Amino acid sequence: MFDFIFDTLFSFFNTWETLGLLLMGVAFISFGTAFLGYEIYWRLKSERIDGVITAVKAQGKYFYSVFKYKTHDGQELEQDSALGSSSILSRLPGTHVNLMIMPDNPKKIRRPTMIWFVFGTMFLVPGLFIMNLAIKKFEFNYMMALFILAGILFGGEKVFHFYRKITHSKFDRELLSEFWRDIKAGKKPTSEPHEINGEILTKPEIIKHAKSHLKYSKVTTLVLFLISIGLGYWGYYSGQEMIDMTENGLRTSGTIIGMETHDNSDNTGYTYYAIIRFMDENGETHEFTDSIGSSTPLYDRGETVDVLYKPKSPNISIIDRGILNWGISTLAALFSLWALWGSFVFLGAEKRFNNHPIHRSIIT
Repeated sequence: MFDFIFDTLFSFFNTWETLGLLLMGVAFISFGTAFLGYEIYWRLKSERIDGVITAVKAQGKYFYSVFKYKTHDGQELEQDSALGSSSILSRLPGTHVNLMIMPDNPKKIRRPTMIWFVFGTMFLVPGLFIMNLAIKKFEFNYMMALFILAGILFGGEKVFHFYRKITHSKFDRELLSEFWRDIKAGKKPTSEPHEINGEILTKPEIIKHAKSHLKYSKVTTLVLFLISIGLGYWGYYSGQEMIDMTENGLRTSGTIIGMETHDNSDNTGYTYYAIIRFMDENGETHEFTDSIGSSTPLYDRGETVDVLYKPKSPNISIIDRGILNWGISTLAALFSLWALWGSFVFLGAEKRFNNHPIHRSIIT
């Protein structure tokens, strides 16, 4: 009886952890794919035109550009930017900018940026790692079937109530029917660009904000440069270590024998690191602790994993995760380049402001 209760509880928590990893992996991959897909879609579908910033709108702590531009068919339009920033330095009126515009809706515009590629990579790479772990842990059993059934019933009940809510009135039903008719007819849904309900800043206000932001540009330059150096060194060092491990290391199988727990600094729980035991080519047994931990154990006790170790120094060993072994060095290199680019942008901020027409107009 007690064995049955213990096995049931163990299976429940193990399945809960596996589903948690699966959902987390799906969420990270979905966000990463959405960000990357959004940016790729704009790059492939949009056209490039020249424009100029005519004004700046302030909404709370964020600033939004107002663009004036001429389409390829001769239309002159003015439109707010959809993406705001806490800095006004890149949004000074009179700045000539390159814009991306949707040919079928010339009011949908934006400036080229790498921010969506950065966000997409930030979510996609960890998502692939988490999903890889979840797939390895996945085991279809009666408890997994119960969880899936419960999820289907719960989701179905929510969808049913949502459907009843949106079809409660005749107007809603007609609107939904029109939507489905458009989908069947192949008509693409369109959306109007969002208009920023902010205050248009005057020239003195713009200059005041710009000078205030310039005070912190040198500090920001230094911070970003130091971050770039640190991440670059970390990426280079971990990359060189992985190259050496891949070229000179040996692969074998290891077994998870336990978990090493560390208290989180914010007292919100524990971080679990797997302890692995393996046998080298000489038949000697070694143990090491995985360098990657999580709030829930990533492996089960007794689970078999691939191990990569140095034959001359078996104490230097890692869990072999295939291509994901390069995840840390790749992310470090990408963010190092991003921080280096940011440091150069802020380094030249004061010079660009001094040479900008809005600043020269005050001097003259």
